[in-house]
This record gives sequence, C-alpha cells and structure tokens, in this order.
Amino acid sequence: MAREFQRGHKAKISDLTAGTDLYVGVQIAGPGLTFDISCFGLDADERLSDDQYFVFFNQPKSPEESIQLLGAQAGDSESFRITPLLPSSFRAGREFPLPQSGAQHLPESVLKAM
Repeated sequence: MAREFQRGHKAKISDLTAGTDLYVGVQIAGPGLTFDISCFGLDADERLSDDQYFVFFNQPKSPEESIQLLGAQAGDSESFRITPLLPSSFRAGREFPLPQSGAQHLPESVLKAM
C-alpha cells in the first residue's frame, strides 16, 4: 500500500509498516527544473555520522547495500531500497530533493513508502 506525504509531513517508517525490506519512491516535478534526490541513514542522534550512508547518483549504495539507489521507475522520479542490513546504530533513511538549478523554492513533492 502506498502512502503519500506532502511537504512538512513526517512519520517513522515503523509506524507505517512492519516490513523491513522497503521500497521508497519519490515523485517530484517542477517545470524547467531537474532534481538530485538523495537518501541517507541517520544515527540514533539523527545525524549523518558516516558519509558512506549518504546515497546519491555518485554513490549509489551504502557499504553493505542497506540503502540502494534504484533510479527512476514505476512512475517515480527516483527510488531507493532500504533493507534490514542497515546497522542497528542507524535509524530510518531520509530523502531530500535538491534542485540542480538556482531555484529558490521547491515544488510540492510526494514521497511514497511501500
């Protein structure tokens, strides 16, 4: 079951699903804009304590492949796989769309957790 999030909406993955092998799809559109969408694992203090868990176009997976960039698919602008291999010292992955151009405001984006 897909769950849609709008800007500012937050939820723990564990509140959405008991699943541990997750597909996270991001749909985002802005006329004339292109986006780099990244996903990263946060430690218990909600900090990115290890750059190896910052997954984006130039680093498509974390060391043990607990976070993987899957690319555009199934109508999503970008998608990621988050698996139970994520070390226990890390919390859920987070996704942030970053405009490649000099845009000041991001358009509405939709994050789907399945």
